[in-house]
Amino acid sequence: LVESMVKKLAENLSVPVTVKIRRFPDLQETVEYAARLEKAGASLVAVHGRTREEKRAKSSIACWETIAAVKKALHVPVLANGNLRNIQDVGYCLEATGADGVMSAEGLLEDPAMFSARRLERPYSPIEGPGMLLEYCDMVDQYTTPGRMIKGHAFSLLNPWLAEFVDLREELHQTRMTPAAIRLFAQRVIARIEEIEQRE
Repeated sequence: LVESMVKKLAENLSVPVTVKIRRFPDLQETVEYAARLEKAGASLVAVHGRTREEKRAKSSIACWETIAAVKKALHVPVLANGNLRNIQDVGYCLEATGADGVMSAEGLLEDPAMFSARRLERPYSPIEGPGMLLEYCDMVDQYTTPGRMIKGHAFSLLNPWLAEFVDLREELHQTRMTPAAIRLFAQRVIARIEEIEQRE
């Protein structure tokens, strides 16, 4: 079904068709599946190194060897996905897989600056989360964003602090998130952190 969808899209669209897949437990099955999608017209294949069953298992390590095997078999660019928590992981992953690039989901939710030049100078610290949330609010002011997404990003960026500021965590759960509300909330978290720093 996926193969036929990719073929139909590739034959009828004026833009490149890209696909993202997860690895199968069997290496050869994954490589053959990716090759069929390339043949069907995919111009890029992103491979997540975890199986569908491992998707929610945070402790499960992505299999970069599978991604490397797919890269070796295909002629189109291959992106590696899985186990990318910081900028250093990007280098390790590219070296291990030979992939043309990487993609990240969860890592970028926790540190949206993960791929930025600033990460080459200093590693991520949870102290940055509220400040990055304010940066995010600046973008939300420019681009319409559903409230549930704003709230999701707020939880990801503030997570280490919400474990400590339980009252704020409960408030965030119940608050209807508008850009203005999230900005005020981030400022309150920053003020609370500054209070702790002054005491210590």
